[in-house]
Amino acid sequence: MEHVVESVRKQAEDCQSLQGFMIYRSISGGTGSGLGSAILEYISDQFVNKSKIEIVVSDRLDDGEQAINNTVLASHSMLQHSDCSFMINNAYLHDICAQINAYPSFYNVNTIISQMVSSLTLSMRVDGYMFTSLSNIIELLVPSPRLLFPCLSIAPFTPFQSPQQITDLVLKQAHILSTQNTSKLLSACFLYRGHFIPKEISQNLCLRIKQTVRFADVCFSKFSTCIRFGINYQNAANVSKSVVLAEKSVLFAHNSTDFTFWNKVIDKYEGKQNWNDDETEAIMDLKELKKEYAEMEKEIEPAEDMNDI
Repeated sequence: MEHVVESVRKQAEDCQSLQGFMIYRSISGGTGSGLGSAILEYISDQFVNKSKIEIVVSDRLDDGEQAINNTVLASHSMLQHSDCSFMINNAYLHDICAQINAYPSFYNVNTIISQMVSSLTLSMRVDGYMFTSLSNIIELLVPSPRLLFPCLSIAPFTPFQSPQQITDLVLKQAHILSTQNTSKLLSACFLYRGHFIPKEISQNLCLRIKQTVRFADVCFSKFSTCIRFGINYQNAANVSKSVVLAEKSVLFAHNSTDFTFWNKVIDKYEGKQNWNDDETEAIMDLKELKKEYAEMEKEIEPAEDMNDI
């Protein structure tokens, strides 16, 4: 740990204008959960005013009790010290590989993640107006400090389709259009990459998304601030022959009331015997978070009088 801390300190000192930190980890394994949480806590304590964003790969939780323990303890660390933790489902990454007939090797899976993060941070490197800083990511996607688990999806890895088809594809991959998904969006950002026509995006797609996507009432009243569109004309640089992002693509970053993954964590953990104090505190924190997300999903009664607003 001392070696890691020293490396982080030196890298921070070498930065001319440090914005914050991006931490990549899985949370079901011991290293990602234990060491990852220790590093996150150190950064939080030593760099109080700097942004802390995580890219977290979540597993299916089928690897036994230890994986559940690691996930629960890591979640507690994230709620205490992270500003934004993007959750990427491992099954989603494997599904993309299956769709393009690519073997789900570590290299191919990590290539998909790198394309997501590249698009997410693109406007920090070249001209663009959405996600122009790490703090801007947090501002657009995290409606309150504890609701810090947005998700990422990206498309297509197939030849170019129309903007509407690409948008439908990325929404489908995120299960937003599924009739079985009753969750509501709290925030949504679409970053189109390549030579798109702004008029196509702003007029046609905005109306379509309004008609097909469910927003929480607390956000829908502020639609213009809950959903954002951006276009960046810089094409993706493909480094893999197996996983190639199309010249025109879209990154969908969103936060929603979908608590499915954490519900599975809570349910699997409920059957465990002999919780220690740290585990008890962590699982209670997750249950409290579940209530907070459920509160955001409630419908708001329309005001009878303008004075009531």
